[in-house]
Amino acid sequence: MNNISLNGESIYLKPNVHYIAIDPLYTYDIKPRIIDLKEDNFDFILRNEIFPYTEAPFAALFFSSNSKDEMKINISNIKSANYNDNLDNCFSCDTGLVVFIERVIAIDFINLFDYDLLVESSNELPINVEYWDGFKKKFNSESYGLIMSLGTNSNSEFAGSGFYTIEQ
Repeated sequence: MNNISLNGESIYLKPNVHYIAIDPLYTYDIKPRIIDLKEDNFDFILRNEIFPYTEAPFAALFFSSNSKDEMKINISNIKSANYNDNLDNCFSCDTGLVVFIERVIAIDFINLFDYDLLVESSNELPINVEYWDGFKKKFNSESYGLIMSLGTNSNSEFAGSGFYTIEQ
């Protein structure tokens, strides 16, 4: 299963579970408060205490599907949003990257995640794929995924930094 998209390819996530979609750079702001986060206060602390000046620091998503195996998401599912949309389903992005994290592993994933290690690649790829693949040792690869913007010259609405929503 592919859980990274660097060139517009699809990623595959578990269907019928809750995810968050967040710019991975934002994990730096979350880590100092990781000890305070619990499943029942996660949204409140992120939205009101860690990111009080960001309308939508992450999207709360539920990918429903009749399939029991996988849910396909690709860059065309990421659409420009506006502030009239349901802000729970929107996220802000500064880096042109969005990580999808299954809700039940979000705290553990963020605690282990290091944005600098993700973007410091020793080869021609923009992402350190070996670092990303290392999470498969700890988490099911369909529990998390990463999509990288194709940039402003692409036909994708997910062009980089901005305000987005995820359509199914």
